[in-house]
Amino acid sequence: MRAVVMLAALLGASCGGSSPAAPASTPITVTRLALAGPNSYTARGQTGQLTATATLSNGDMQDQTRAATWASSRPDIATVNATGLVTALATGSATVTATFQGVSASGIVGVSIACEINHTAAVRFENTSSDQTYTILVNTASLFTLAPKAISQFVDEPADVVQTYRFQITNTNRFACSDAAVAFAQCSTQTISCP
Repeated sequence: MRAVVMLAALLGASCGGSSPAAPASTPITVTRLALAGPNSYTARGQTGQLTATATLSNGDMQDQTRAATWASSRPDIATVNATGLVTALATGSATVTATFQGVSASGIVGVSIACEINHTAAVRFENTSSDQTYTILVNTASLFTLAPKAISQFVDEPADVVQTYRFQITNTNRFACSDAAVAFAQCSTQTISCP
């Protein structure tokens, strides 16, 4: 009987007593955030998708683009929406920042809109005549010749500069149309038609 009691005591000590605690798990945290995507834009309204990738303390990497909070230092130059989509608005540079769980990453976005840098407007010419070929003159310089019913490609013309545009009937000294004292706004798009 004494042997049975000792065995029960031993079993109770090994099964029902306090056991060593399981090791506490270490919480997984974000150690780094990295941005990727286009950082150069050449047209107003051009868009580009940025991504935010988080590196975790356990070494895993996760796309957190949609979970991150996004901001632009110069929303007049480039905006960024809640999903990391950048929209170019004006020439210059902006710092775009993504933040996820207290960790941030930033990148420079550059916008170079040619018509702003060069102070130009985009102009094209349309010959609506069904039988006349025109030579297009700006002031006194010949730009090109337009066949009947043709439309030219856009050309860059100085903005805010008064100029005279003429449609000269090819191989003559006569003008079918003339627009004198025309000045175009910077970065505008215009079509000059004749007749």
